[in-house]
Amino acid sequence: MTETIERYLSLFVIAVEGDVTEKSYFEHFQKHSNFTFAGIEIIRPNSKSAPNHVLAKLKQYKKTNAGNYRFWLVIDEDERNKEELKSIYQQCKDKNIGFAISSPAFEFWLLLHFCKGNNIKSVSDCTAELKNKKYLLSFDKHISKKHWETLYSRINTAISNAKELESASDFWRQNKCGSTVYKLVLELLEYTLKPK
Repeated sequence: MTETIERYLSLFVIAVEGDVTEKSYFEHFQKHSNFTFAGIEIIRPNSKSAPNHVLAKLKQYKKTNAGNYRFWLVIDEDERNKEELKSIYQQCKDKNIGFAISSPAFEFWLLLHFCKGNNIKSVSDCTAELKNKKYLLSFDKHISKKHWETLYSRINTAISNAKELESASDFWRQNKCGSTVYKLVLELLEYTLKPK
């Protein structure tokens, strides 16, 4: 691990719930977006993907690794108990861990690259909207390189849409759609070379 951090000015350690979509999104971010000076390491518990298990794995990682790390927890609201989510949010705040939540799921963050996600109520609504509106043809949770190029070209739209939804309400505490993944993305963009 020391070798990884020494190659970069900073290492983003991103703990995710999902096996496919979140991991794929952030892997593409590192590979295909002029992302330099920092690395991304994605961690996930082996079998238990509930947010408290993902956070426990991240805390364990943080305890055993020193250096210029930025730790982030990326989870879905998924109709979870609000008290549990508030507790996880507070633990992240107390441990200086970034907290990125999407409601109903990470796929809503993807949808924000194209629209504000009006009338979305579920993960299946998000996926259907991504496919039916032809935003991401043949999307099946995995983000292809072509999907990534489309998403990355619209990343400022996603950030703007997410900020607008967040300022309108504390969405994840009120069973509304939204995503704070934009906060992590803004940090990642600080380490991205801008074209001249």
